[in-house]
Amino acid sequence: MPWTKLPDGPYAGRTLPEVILVAEDPSYVYGGLASGVFTGPLLVEAQAVADRASRIRLPRAKEGDVVFYYRHVGAESFGGIAVVSKKKASKYAPFAAAQSVGLDLSMAGRVAPKDPRGGAMAVSGLKVAVWGDPKVVLTADDCASFFDDKRNLF
Repeated sequence: MPWTKLPDGPYAGRTLPEVILVAEDPSYVYGGLASGVFTGPLLVEAQAVADRASRIRLPRAKEGDVVFYYRHVGAESFGGIAVVSKKKASKYAPFAAAQSVGLDLSMAGRVAPKDPRGGAMAVSGLKVAVWGDPKVVLTADDCASFFDDKRNLF
């Protein structure tokens, strides 16, 4: 998919995949969709990247092999993500605020909507799982390729 550079706002000049992976701000996309700030072609792209960012497959994880648990700390802080084999999932379920079969970058905002660091924490975990480094430097092409590659998605 050709990704459009944002014309204005805090991420002007970046594409929506870059906003998620480089700026580590998935809430910008999910929040923008919820509030109706995207229109025309950007609306279509925002819907596509939000859908894809909600169903990410980790490398070497076969469908159904793992469960993702999302935790919160206290009432308002995102506590991170646990990736657990399906065989051990029942041990972790009581401690989770939510769960999914694929990595869902929208969960940080749903589990702890007032925690501005939650989305960045989730993206950092994704970077470790996919690229082996939470501080990996990604280009616009890297970000587009990641979200365009169906092998990365459930």
